[in-house]
Amino acid sequence: MNLNQEELCEIATEIIRFESGPYVITEVPTCEYILLKEHGFLGGSVYRVRGQANGSWGEGSKEWSYILKTIPATNSSVSDLKYWKREALAYQSGILGLLRGRRGGLQAPYCFKVCETPEAVTLYLEDVKDGLGEWSWSDYATVARKLGEFNGARVIPYAEHWMSMAASWKYADSKEAAPAAERIKKLPNCFVVNEVFPIEVRERLLSLWERKDGFFASLEGPLNTFCHLDADRRNLFTTKGGALIAADWEFAGWGALGEEIAPLFVVSLVRFQADPGKAKEFAELLFEEYCAGLRSVGCPVYPDLIQYAFKGTCVLRNGFDAALTILKYLVDGKPAWVDLPREELIKGWSSVFSLLSRFAEEVGSEVGKRYTDWRFGLF
Repeated sequence: MNLNQEELCEIATEIIRFESGPYVITEVPTCEYILLKEHGFLGGSVYRVRGQANGSWGEGSKEWSYILKTIPATNSSVSDLKYWKREALAYQSGILGLLRGRRGGLQAPYCFKVCETPEAVTLYLEDVKDGLGEWSWSDYATVARKLGEFNGARVIPYAEHWMSMAASWKYADSKEAAPAAERIKKLPNCFVVNEVFPIEVRERLLSLWERKDGFFASLEGPLNTFCHLDADRRNLFTTKGGALIAADWEFAGWGALGEEIAPLFVVSLVRFQADPGKAKEFAELLFEEYCAGLRSVGCPVYPDLIQYAFKGTCVLRNGFDAALTILKYLVDGKPAWVDLPREELIKGWSSVFSLLSRFAEEVGSEVGKRYTDWRFGLF
């Protein structure tokens, strides 16, 4: 989407005023578009647009940049997981703007402009730079605490029409996760598969999969709150000022306390952003810090219920999603997410799915009881 000089001056003025002060842009002599992502979850594309600008400050040029995100129109409705207007409506609702004024918790990139046509919706977003690079365990702890602060603050007391409902349930039923369950059911008992998915691990995972509808139904109740629902490392930015900013609010909606940290846990491990060999300790760290964040904003904490939601979502949504890519690597020879020796990949993934299978066993034994507890507030 190439903009003319007038449009570039307009958006560059917005950006420089946001970052530097009330200047007026008179000329944008340079501009380039850098493709960051194409054919994402909603089929759109993301560009970084950057350049220089001359204006009312006098001599010299100022550099500027923004993120241009375009999502093509589809026939999806607001009840669909892949509703194409959800992120735009989240910004237009003002809720994401409210997050910018809060201390702690989670924030969203500033949105300079939303353009909607019959063909697509386009977002002009702040270009957020991550201030940390690789995250330490201390960084992960801080992020989990801030996610707890965000969920616990209940920035809006009720669900709005554009919000996703039961997003993790719908994701588990989608082509991202459901095919993994079917494939695991048909896996041969062979060495190449048993390295990561031995028989007992498969049985535990599939046992909970058979009860997934009961599990997700049990999460609908008074402990639900506004969530990002896709808060993994790829979508989170920690600024040098200490703020935590999340991109990609396409799933944003109503979720159970505990769901929010499931993507962060599973994706960080299977992509080796955190040490898979310490998966159990990593789960404990994220969970404890998340609960600490909830408590810090005065949110009641029911550890058993929150852990139930966290562990079940780890398995049924993010675990099966990851399993599909891993099986394509093991059986079909497709590339993995990271370029590491096969032995290291196998060892790490084996540790992760061994733990996830234990999560599945724990959650599966509690589905009926937790349904009653969660739905009727019997805490």
